[in-house]
Amino acid sequence: MRRNAKQGRGPEMVTASEIAAFVYCPEALRLEHGLELEAGNRAAMAAAELVAGGFIGIGRLVAVLAVLALLVLWVISR
Repeated sequence: MRRNAKQGRGPEMVTASEIAAFVYCPEALRLEHGLELEAGNRAAMAAAELVAGGFIGIGRLVAVLAVLALLVLWVISR
């Protein structure tokens, strides 16, 4: 893997992102890290990450509101 040698690491060093890429799609790992080709769908991946991050935030808000609602119901029922 030529990219590792450029970053000052030995050629035998494998990063966690490279392992994840191999598990998900070995061909993607070969294209991106072996041949150093850029993925053609970077904009779509960035948009998906933004949407996923927004839904994670909404999920956290819903969880906090549920805990507060349970707390209010518990106080009222006493």
